[in-house]
Amino acid sequence: MAIDLSGPVIVIFCALEREADVLRRRLRHYRQVQIQTSGMGYAAARQCAERRLQREPRPHLVVAAGFCGALRPDLRAGDIVCDAAVHTVPHVLSTPEEKQLWAKQTAALAVDLESAAVTEACQRFGVPCRVIRSVSDTCKQAIPRELLDCWVEQRLRVRKFLHCVWRRPALLGELVRLGWQSRRAAQTLAAAVEDCVKQFLMRKDKELSTSHTPTALNPR
Repeated sequence: MAIDLSGPVIVIFCALEREADVLRRRLRHYRQVQIQTSGMGYAAARQCAERRLQREPRPHLVVAAGFCGALRPDLRAGDIVCDAAVHTVPHVLSTPEEKQLWAKQTAALAVDLESAAVTEACQRFGVPCRVIRSVSDTCKQAIPRELLDCWVEQRLRVRKFLHCVWRRPALLGELVRLGWQSRRAAQTLAAAVEDCVKQFLMRKDKELSTSHTPTALNPR
């Protein structure tokens, strides 16, 4: 089947707008790429992926992209983890103890909340899928529960956050550190996803060129 490289060929699913925004900026010149935000968690990602895959034109590649939490001590903020090395968990692992427990239960290098939902939807529709994640928190790093509770539907509840900082000033330092790590993760994520897009489009362009090459006739 011929592939039209002039329209959307690759669909990228992100859970968060801040993940999607950096990819939109990095990939703004690729008309073949479509970026969608699903929201956090397995159910939201599955619903978003299935809804898009039911529509035509169906993509030739899906990428589940975003941040992840490290399970191994050699991974640092901004390291890239791909495909089967990422395991989907039911909730954010906010303590080193939780991460250590999941590290013992799986051979994965990192965890996220959505990739399994996207890959399962792609399997159902017969669409190839890549998982590309960038580490935003290390295996020995705790994410304060107070900070997690301050985020609702991807928005910071400012009043609640200020109240938490007033009660525990050290949270401000934690937020700054997580912010730096997220920016680092966003930079390397954008570079890795762009590299994946380039390689895929180059391969498809080569396949198109090969299919359009005239076959030499045998002399009689």
